[in-house]
Amino acid sequence: MAYEWGRLGERPFEQLCRALAVHAVGPGLQAFGDGPDGGREATFDGPTLLSTSTNGLWNGYGVLQAKYRRTDVGKRDVDWLHRQVTQELNAWSDPASQRVSKGRLPEYLIVATNVRLSSKPGRGGIDRIRDLLAEYAGPLGLKGWALWEANQLSMYLDAYPNVSARFSEFLTPGDVLARTIARLDELDAGPPSRSVTEKNGGPASLHGFLLHLNDGRPPRASDLDALDLGVKPAIGTRNNGADLPQYVARTCDPDLDRALSQGGMVLLHGRAAAGKSRSALEAVQRVLPQHEVLVPAGPGSLRRLLDAGFKVRDAVVWLDDLEQYLVPAGVDLATVQQLCPQGRSDVVVVATIRDEVLARIEQSGAISRAAASSSAVTIAIEAAGRELLRYVRGWRRVPVSDHLTAAERDTIGSDNPDQRLIDALAADVGFGEYLDE
Repeated sequence: MAYEWGRLGERPFEQLCRALAVHAVGPGLQAFGDGPDGGREATFDGPTLLSTSTNGLWNGYGVLQAKYRRTDVGKRDVDWLHRQVTQELNAWSDPASQRVSKGRLPEYLIVATNVRLSSKPGRGGIDRIRDLLAEYAGPLGLKGWALWEANQLSMYLDAYPNVSARFSEFLTPGDVLARTIARLDELDAGPPSRSVTEKNGGPASLHGFLLHLNDGRPPRASDLDALDLGVKPAIGTRNNGADLPQYVARTCDPDLDRALSQGGMVLLHGRAAAGKSRSALEAVQRVLPQHEVLVPAGPGSLRRLLDAGFKVRDAVVWLDDLEQYLVPAGVDLATVQQLCPQGRSDVVVVATIRDEVLARIEQSGAISRAAASSSAVTIAIEAAGRELLRYVRGWRRVPVSDHLTAAERDTIGSDNPDQRLIDALAADVGFGEYLDE
């Protein structure tokens, strides 16, 4: 998407850069307001989500500087930015300056600007500024630096639309038109549902936002059909899943029940066909039978619903195969925290993910940074996924094994009337894998 950077003022631009840095660097960012800031719009100290080399994630004290220019055309923009950055670097190089004598030298530096720089190798504006930073890196002791010029910032905004939505100053006519078309699609999706609007606010109809609606409302957990929520039909299942095998109680069930009762996000992980979705559904129906279950119609549906003003209360948000929602305009940490603010436990985000996918996302930063073909958007999306997964840790992660323990096998019994369960016990593969069609 094209952004009109010239429509932003200096202060809004600084605020935008800080908002993007929270996602790209991590939630530990400390912002500075108006007044003398010692060359800092924001700082961070400690582990981050960011890296600009194959040496690993940045870990230390860093500074974000924002450089806003009211016009962004022509060679003069590059010269102006070069002068601005040089002045800042010289101030840090001067032992007599207050930012050195009373402050702290950064180990990492991010320079963000609305100036659009040329990427022409060796002669373009990007290389000029990078060469300048590299020249000062040794004397200043910089371990890493990043240049966020207009093109890079645009890619970050595409990756984090919740940030771009907050800064309507640079919304283009095309963006306004797209929002209008989306709104018309919502109105054409079905008749208004007065009860939903009165209870939760937001759009008149939830069609197009959520699946499995019952008279325009999300279904209660006790009324859910297992197959609709992604529970795989066992071998020999008939009657649309009405004869699914009896649920085999898992040793993880008490931990899962306890996590659901606390609210917030809960992640079930395990190998494919381990029974993650079935265990999640059984737990939701045990612990929260009267909660409404919100199943997004697509990766971006949940965020669109929240942006439309819908208030989620006494609900379970169902994200089976979490990775499909970790896309631009999909689910990120800000979305989860909006759904489950501190002090409330009535909303639970229940997600499932395969172990190999979980490992790939958590390791994706190093993989993408080492790959020359990885775009800034890809790296930003992966960083957002890692940021969310760092939030879902400890007891919020519930492992589901693909093999039954001895205690779990004993609950079935050799005289169980369902031959499918008996055969699965004797199979060489995982219990759930055998039952999976």
